[in-house]
Amino acid sequence: MKKKMNWKKELIDFSFLAPALVLFLFIIIIPLVQGIKYTFTDWDGLMPNLNYVGLKNYITVFHDADLLQPIGNTILFTAVTVVVINALGLTVAMAVNKEFKGVNIVKSIIFIPLVVSLVLVSQMWMYVYSDFFSMIGLKSPLIDKKTSMLGLCMMSIWREIGLAMMIYLAGLKSIPSDINEAAIIDGANFWQRFRNVTVPFLAPAFTYCIPLWLIIPLWRLPADRSILRRPWPTISTAICSLTIKWAMDRLLRSFIL
Repeated sequence: MKKKMNWKKELIDFSFLAPALVLFLFIIIIPLVQGIKYTFTDWDGLMPNLNYVGLKNYITVFHDADLLQPIGNTILFTAVTVVVINALGLTVAMAVNKEFKGVNIVKSIIFIPLVVSLVLVSQMWMYVYSDFFSMIGLKSPLIDKKTSMLGLCMMSIWREIGLAMMIYLAGLKSIPSDINEAAIIDGANFWQRFRNVTVPFLAPAFTYCIPLWLIIPLWRLPADRSILRRPWPTISTAICSLTIKWAMDRLLRSFIL
């Protein structure tokens, strides 16, 4: 027999969520809807006057190479970092999930880049890409338009893999050992155990890690670019957030001057 819903209790429970939902509504949802509306106008962002122009802004975006380049860079950077960070993080976590001499030292070495400041990390990679690469006869990826984004991807992957390792390692530790032992007794090989045992138990880690690295690398990338002060192609490493910032800076300067 179904229990009758206690509406009073449900309303009390919902009241605890209400403040956060109100903030989310006014800070995220309403500005998002208004922003979508403004994309169909010629509003300059400052003046109150605006006129509806239909799809003109969207047509301009997809025919402007200076805008298509940052969009492509953002998609490339996000795709590479999300896939590689999660794949390598899970691989390293599975490797250090076994007890062996020096395992804690290995974990510390892999995790250290995450706690090092962005300035120090960027200066180190600037030395690697300029001095070290030239010593071994390689060209820095940052000076070539075709490889500059991949050079930034390598920096992000090296820095973030430690956190991915720790999150996936915590998930691996939560898998009951008797389930793996039962799978081995049943004759399951490594890939069968990984697909049918490990992956299902790591579902919470996946739902945390994938959205996390959809955001964090793009948030830290502008800092990496600003610190790496070398002659390298600017547009070829621009992303959407930086393009918006540059456009707003030019707009504000035009009104000030």
